[in-house]
Amino acid sequence: MSKRDFYETLGVNRTASDDEIKKAYRNMARRHHPDLQTEEAQKKSSEEKFKEVNEAYETLSDQQKRKRYDMLQTGSDLVEADSATPSTISSRIFSAGSEGVLGQSAATTSSTTWT
Repeated sequence: MSKRDFYETLGVNRTASDDEIKKAYRNMARRHHPDLQTEEAQKKSSEEKFKEVNEAYETLSDQQKRKRYDMLQTGSDLVEADSATPSTISSRIFSAGSEGVLGQSAATTSSTTWT
């Protein structure tokens, strides 16, 4: 898969609503569905584009995945370019609420006892 911007793939703004994302996905999926192409070369390129569209929709239609994707794309919640120090980076990573930046709650992480 290419690492294109998912919003760009679907042709929507970063502030798009769930309905706008769904509508854009349906339009793009219909346009790029490989079974609707007549020539072999079109089928091949449409198949790749169709996979990109599905990957983008799978991420942006799920609120938790979308939030994580946005955080990783901007990086603003983790690192401010001018103010990043090891302690500020680690505090931002580990103080991102009960889910944490990486989406793992404390209950799902291993419970190693240090002696």
